[in-house]
Amino acid sequence: MSAAETVKDFARIAATAGLSKEVIGLLDKKAALLAEQVAMLEKDNAALAQENTTLLRENRNLHLVNEDLKKQLENARPKGNELDEGCKQMLVALANFTGGDGITRDELIQWLRLPKVKGERQFDQLRERDFVKYGGFGDLNRGFPVFVTAAGREYMANNGLLESKPPSHPPPQRPLSSPYSPHSIF
Repeated sequence: MSAAETVKDFARIAATAGLSKEVIGLLDKKAALLAEQVAMLEKDNAALAQENTTLLRENRNLHLVNEDLKKQLENARPKGNELDEGCKQMLVALANFTGGDGITRDELIQWLRLPKVKGERQFDQLRERDFVKYGGFGDLNRGFPVFVTAAGREYMANNGLLESKPPSHPPPQRPLSSPYSPHSIF
């Protein structure tokens, strides 16, 4: 039984119980006001129910978009031992470098035409996995040459990178050291 019906029932009972017409009139007015309030509340409730339905639909759609983005992110991240494409390109370039006295980290980054910090980060990832190492004799002006380790070559073999080609453009040229340079080796 609704509030309006309860008030009307109360008014009917009061009328039959012998209350004065004045009290019955007040109760009728009260019943009319309550009926108006009930109608407004039902209207508001219907509007809120519609808004709730809309919000639930939007929430479901956002949940689907969120799941799709999570899948895209998961597919974009390297899996387990997998390197990102930039690191793979760096490893391939270094493994295929044929210069006589090696190539330094900075020369490798320059050869790949990478921003310095990005190239350093990729090189750091290769070093952290022991895929590359510093070796040979360094030069104070140049730094130490870097090489691919056995673990790096194994990674390349396991991931189909042995046939990959290094950049087609030549590596950077170093200026020849002067025979009078304090860093030249005789």
